Amino acid sequence: MGGTKDISLNVHILCATNKPLEKLVEQKLFRDDLYYRLNVLSIVVPPLRDHKEDIPSLVASVITAQGFSHKFDPSALDVLRNYDWPGNIRELKNVVERTCILCPNRDITAEDVSFLKVKSPAEKRAVSEPGETQHWALSDMERDHIIAVLKFVNGHKGKAAKLLEINAKTLYGKSRNTTSSRCTGELGI
Repeated sequence: MGGTKDISLNVHILCATNKPLEKLVEQKLFRDDLYYRLNVLSIVVPPLRDHKEDIPSLVASVITAQGFSHKFDPSALDVLRNYDWPGNIRELKNVVERTCILCPNRDITAEDVSFLKVKSPAEKRAVSEPGETQHWALSDMERDHIIAVLKFVNGHKGKAAKLLEINAKTLYGKSRNTTSSRCTGELGI
């Protein structure tokens, strides 16, 4: 930028979206010229709920990446397979980290992941009432994860921020938002 000479580059652009760009182009809500420049190769990644058979390998991958020595037994993996995963892979990663941090035992059982609200087949078929709140929203999971990490490090915000891979200022802002309900006092803020 700001130069007077052309510089030749060899770059690849990777983009991700959860929006139907083709429809947005048709509706003139996304520039068609940009869409056609970007759409060289499309890879559609299905939501986690559509490929639950991958959960054991994904859990193992998170455990390895985070350096935990835990192992999810078959009963725990069954709970994970029966959960709907509205937060997709990010939620799974948070659940695995949370469980490994809070579980003193190396072997994680169904009881250790019982905080996941697995719906029965009848509940899955039932239609939610208008205005009914959903349990275990991603914000609830984030709040609970922050609380768990802070408990794990005895309230030390610097250590918690490092474990959460966020800066201390972000943690402070997020933890202030979590003190509004049952969390008051748990965070020591």
